[in-house]
Amino acid sequence: MKSVLLKIRQPISYAASLPPRRFSTASALSAASSATKAAAAAEEETPTFVHPSSVVHPNAVIGQGVLIGPFCTVGSSAKLGNGCQLHPGSHVFGNTQLGKQCVLMTGAVVGDDLPGRTVIGHDNVIGHHSVIGIKCQDMKYKLGDECFLEIGDNNEIREHTSIHRSSKSSDRTVCDGTD
Repeated sequence: MKSVLLKIRQPISYAASLPPRRFSTASALSAASSATKAAAAAEEETPTFVHPSSVVHPNAVIGQGVLIGPFCTVGSSAKLGNGCQLHPGSHVFGNTQLGKQCVLMTGAVVGDDLPGRTVIGHDNVIGHHSVIGIKCQDMKYKLGDECFLEIGDNNEIREHTSIHRSSKSSDRTVCDGTD
């Protein structure tokens, strides 16, 4: 019996012809925090790049100029806005929406394959190994409940942060504004 632990996609034809891009923490943080740089990046039409070792579901919606680094995963219901960057080993699962110019640092996990959704606004930086929008750890949570998480714009979520969805269908976890 043959088992497969990881599905490796073949490089996209136009991605093979592009020069390699480097992911830089410093440039990601400054681009996400600067409206001027974000506007300039939005005007510049850069192609979307998916590293050959990453797995992107064919139903995922990927915006213009998105960079997906090595060993990343993008699920079937995920939506990535224009100019998003997924650094190596970051993952987007479930019904998750990232606004434009969001950056997921190395090892960040956003969303979960559970009922409900996670919405993250534009120009947010999710720190290294952060876990955002997964199943709530509160004892009030019942498996199958639709739970929600909404994060506003221009936030910097630091490394090793954990932000969970709401514990009940009638509630929402909301982090709004420039936090």
